[in-house]
Amino acid sequence: MGEVTIKVENLQRSIEFYTTIIGLKVLTQTGEQAILTTDGKRPILNLYVPKGVVKKNRRTSGLYRLFNKRPVR
Repeated sequence: MGEVTIKVENLQRSIEFYTTIIGLKVLTQTGEQAILTTDGKRPILNLYVPKGVVKKNRRTSGLYRLFNKRPVR
């Protein structure tokens, strides 16, 4: 398996989760993207905030909300 890319709503919260809970390390980071690693050399996870993300409603999973600008009813 190669590098995995995940679209996220909140980059800092996602970095905190993957570094604190999962144990990954930040290899590089910009304002809207972070690349994480296990060994400090090879990228394993790419987190990025896409433009135009609609914030999810409270009490919903939010997985479909990152990709859909219209409210799902």
